[in-house]
Amino acid sequence: MVADFAFALAAGMFVMAGVFTAISFGGPGFAAGDAGAGLARLFAASLAIASICGMLIGAMLVSGAPDAGAHSTVPVLLGAVVGAFEALLILEARVELLLLPFALFLFVPLPVRRVLRSGLRR
Repeated sequence: MVADFAFALAAGMFVMAGVFTAISFGGPGFAAGDAGAGLARLFAASLAIASICGMLIGAMLVSGAPDAGAHSTVPVLLGAVVGAFEALLILEARVELLLLPFALFLFVPLPVRRVLRSGLRR
């Protein structure tokens, strides 16, 4: 279960790093001068490094597990969606999206996904 969250958080950080890198090269509308763009790139680099570390931690936690794919595929996809929403929240401060990333993290653990799948088949 911890590996699921590690993969989800790592994917979220990776998407956020990509968004902030792209936005920092977008022009002067994003940040006040070169310092703001530089700080956005530094933040994106630190998110990318943390993402790689999170993916490695998740990979070490599921190594040898018979269902390693189940621990990585859906959490990575959910984490990418959460990362996109978090980047949107940081860039635009949309109040109506505030609880959505936290709600998506409820679907990350494998036991929750198994319950949802068995409930949908009935």
